[in-house]
Amino acid sequence: MEVRRAMLGGGPSHPVPTSSCPVHHVPCSSDLLLQNLVLKMFPAPMPNMPKFIWQNLEQHMTTLRSKCLVCAGNNSCQTVYSTTKLMDVLVRRGKPHEAQTMFNRLAQEGHRPTLVTYKVLVAALSCQKQFSSIPLLLSKVLEGGMKPDLQLFNAIIRAFSDSGKVDKAMKIFQKMKEFGCKPTTHTFNTLIRGFGIAGRPNESMRLLEIMARDESLKPNDRTYNNLIQAWCMKNRLEEAWNVVRKMEASGLQPDVFTYNMLARAYSQNGETERAERLILNMQDNKVWPNEQTCGIIVSGHCKEGNMTDALRFLYRMKELGVHPNLVIFNSLIKGYLDITDKDGVFKTLTSMEEFEIKPDVVTYNTLARAYSQNGETERAEKLILDMQKNKVWPNEQTCGIIVSGYCKEGNMTDALRFLYRMKDLRVHPNLVIFNSLIKGYLDTTDMNGAAEVLTLMKEFEIKPDVITFSTIMNTWSSVGFMDNCEEIFNDMVKAGIEPDIHAYSILAKGYVCAGQPGKAEALLTSMCKYGVQPNVVIFNAIISGWCAAGKIKRAVRLYEKMHETGTPSDLKTYETLISGYGEAKQPWKAEELLITMEERGVAPEMTTIQLVADAWRAIGSLKDANRILKSSEAKSRQDQNFESNKTPVHKFCALHSNLLPKPGVEVAYTERYANGNKRSQTIAKASDSEQNATISLVFTPLSYFRVQPLIVSRQQIQNQIVRPFLGCCRAVSI
Repeated sequence: MEVRRAMLGGGPSHPVPTSSCPVHHVPCSSDLLLQNLVLKMFPAPMPNMPKFIWQNLEQHMTTLRSKCLVCAGNNSCQTVYSTTKLMDVLVRRGKPHEAQTMFNRLAQEGHRPTLVTYKVLVAALSCQKQFSSIPLLLSKVLEGGMKPDLQLFNAIIRAFSDSGKVDKAMKIFQKMKEFGCKPTTHTFNTLIRGFGIAGRPNESMRLLEIMARDESLKPNDRTYNNLIQAWCMKNRLEEAWNVVRKMEASGLQPDVFTYNMLARAYSQNGETERAERLILNMQDNKVWPNEQTCGIIVSGHCKEGNMTDALRFLYRMKELGVHPNLVIFNSLIKGYLDITDKDGVFKTLTSMEEFEIKPDVVTYNTLARAYSQNGETERAEKLILDMQKNKVWPNEQTCGIIVSGYCKEGNMTDALRFLYRMKDLRVHPNLVIFNSLIKGYLDTTDMNGAAEVLTLMKEFEIKPDVITFSTIMNTWSSVGFMDNCEEIFNDMVKAGIEPDIHAYSILAKGYVCAGQPGKAEALLTSMCKYGVQPNVVIFNAIISGWCAAGKIKRAVRLYEKMHETGTPSDLKTYETLISGYGEAKQPWKAEELLITMEERGVAPEMTTIQLVADAWRAIGSLKDANRILKSSEAKSRQDQNFESNKTPVHKFCALHSNLLPKPGVEVAYTERYANGNKRSQTIAKASDSEQNATISLVFTPLSYFRVQPLIVSRQQIQNQIVRPFLGCCRAVSI
């Protein structure tokens, strides 16, 4: 009956028995009999047998030979179980490529991976940054007759979230609902953390609001801690404290992890003293500082170069009931090395002996890095003898520091010698070490040496990554060989390695330097394909290319597109456009950009003003160039007065009465066409930033005056009716 169904193209009516089939490719006795019977009946196509029947029969026979019958019967296959377990071990040991190879072999041998297997594969692909392959796994799961479950969806969302690709994580989140999987608090916590990593804490807060609308979802301490971390990463401490208050209002209390995040934020902001004061808050709430809390504070003082307070806090730890650990002593050693205090390093090592703490590989790596950065890599290598005496074994990082040090010194002979010495040290060279060697050879323009390293990578079975390719691309790009650069980029894509923002930046800058801004702009489309968001650096490079090519309209069009994509422009953007308008002999448009900068919150510097003045000078209008510079100098003097907060309103008016409108003098103001475009230019008004106070074109703080600046239209310029820059303003007390 089964044979007839196979001949007619139908499948079996019920699962094939698989009860005692321990090996995946050995069919059970009943299936062997079936195969033998078919082969005896049809050793070759019969003369009158239709071709499609023979093809169906042949396909059925191939399936019988290749499929694991245990998996086909929806039974638990021991091979799949043990392979999945081994894959998980390999991922945890930092060998995701081997785990992926095992998965591929499993499928080739006719096994059907389980949902758990796919979950481990997601982790392996994530470690290798092969994110484009992850969404395809859902269709593979469906092809295997399975339905994605909550755990698999959470694993995929975590892979994207932890890598900062939170928009892709949200797409999977939507698919999750389509498959009827209800997201849990754990799912939301992962997404909240992902938006925090991506620097988008506002969207993390919106997820909290969504959770609040669902009675089945209850935020826990991890939810609030992820939100606090998101704000701390943006250095928005006030918002972080608001979340702490929300946390307390919900009935949850901040724990040591909460305070550690806040302490780290203060420390990274150069406010370690405030971080230390948090200990009082902790004690009031009966939360006790741990080794991590103390480590953050000691490390913070060290980074600020305040070794006195760092050492003081070390002894205060005894009062807090916290025993100093090796991490804290390593921070102290690094702190003293950063200020080149060798006596301090010696004292710290002595203190370690007092506390009965032995140096570890991190301690030695810190010392080795200090020697290497000081151009004494040979002394760094000699530390290995001390390590061996103290039964501390060098690791990949130790060797990486030494190899990188020799490369930076241009000593490629010793760098390569040490690579072979690693075998004696029982350390397998990793990708970081090979990337250092490639960069070292390329920096010395030794292409043969770089090629030799690539050959060695094959021998050591090390696959290149995006950094490897980018390093080579950068070399070709810097010498103008863009064809070679493109070839390396294409090889990277063919190898399944997704290009990152740095790789695209190298291409963009290379094309611009080669006078091909069109090719550089075309990269923006390619970037979308790989989910890479263009940044301000790439936009600035392409805008610069169009300006250099004398195509200011294309530059402005790209500038507008830049804002459409949500990429904020910076000072470099505007200075590039101002230079472009200068080259195009359109100084009035260069001057118009000053008001645009004010609207965008970008304060011009003295270099910006000089560029506008140069634009006027380029068309022979020295009067306008001087007007720009003199007005900027007057503004700078006023900013100094306002910084002291000692200039009353009436004194300011008296001091600058010469800048107020004179009777009978006509003043031009801003006009706009119906479409919103400015007809003429204005000057940037107010900036609240003290940092940019002396260089911005803010005329008065908005709290004192509203300023109507002078507008110089193109028509007025052509008619030589040009009035002083900001020569007239209307001061209105508010």
